[in-house]
Amino acid sequence: MDTSNKQKGLYIVIIALLVINIGTLGFLWYNSLRGPKHDKGSLPMAPPPEVLFRDELRFTPEQMTKMEAFRDENFKATKKIHDEIRDLKKSMSEQIKSAGDDEAKKIAGQIGDKQKELEMLRFTHFRQIRGICDDAQKQKFDEMMKKIPGPEDMQPGPGMNPNGPPPDPNRQGPPPRENRPDSLKK
Repeated sequence: MDTSNKQKGLYIVIIALLVINIGTLGFLWYNSLRGPKHDKGSLPMAPPPEVLFRDELRFTPEQMTKMEAFRDENFKATKKIHDEIRDLKKSMSEQIKSAGDDEAKKIAGQIGDKQKELEMLRFTHFRQIRGICDDAQKQKFDEMMKKIPGPEDMQPGPGMNPNGPPPDPNRQGPPPRENRPDSLKK
């Protein structure tokens, strides 16, 4: 085989690779435009709470502003407690190395206290939201609350951890208001 035949073969291979790469990029781009797929057996994702309050309860812009402030305040408080629980769990795992059963029990009690704080924050958060509702909205809100499952009501799917996924330690919180989708601007 002479040099010109080898060069022709290399050109054909390079062109084939370019076509495959362009096709792959086009396929990925096309699928990203279509949005996420749902399996036939899976439920679609629930709309964000902001959409529910706006659409179901017909919150006014003023109510939405108050609700967002409550949500941001609640997120900061719960994040702090989640961080504290994570730190307590780390220190509890350190107790495995020592014979510190009493210290482990003390830490477990502290974790329980933090869980109690989280539940009270959740309760207070929903009470605040209910407090900005008018009488008709309060009735609708009460009906919605009956339908919202708590973590204890969630059933894990096959092959899932019954305790749920571990929390994402890199989660930074909600995006700034100016970076959120235009779903609130109606």
